[in-house]
Amino acid sequence: MPVLVVPEKAYKRLRELAEAKGMGVEELVLDLVLEDAGPAEVSEAYWEAAEALLRRVEEELGRGDLRQASEKIWGAAALAVKALAYEREGRRLASHGEMWEYVA
Repeated sequence: MPVLVVPEKAYKRLRELAEAKGMGVEELVLDLVLEDAGPAEVSEAYWEAAEALLRRVEEELGRGDLRQASEKIWGAAALAVKALAYEREGRRLASHGEMWEYVA
């Protein structure tokens, strides 16, 4: 998966924006980039991002960084739920509240 290099200050701002919305940076960037995309494209992008995060979890665990690993696991789970909502219903879940409702 390609890697995007972002200056540290810009990444810090992205992280602040993502945290304010209750999501990870990857999820925030995908939401912004895929705003006008169709359900199939969005669903596929979320699945790919979720799988990439899960691969990175193994790296974090190998380094003993449980905090980063748990954040990536949560991000992957959130992206997977979003992917399912798009794939099954063409529905955009914009908040964690909507995700919890969808899962329930």
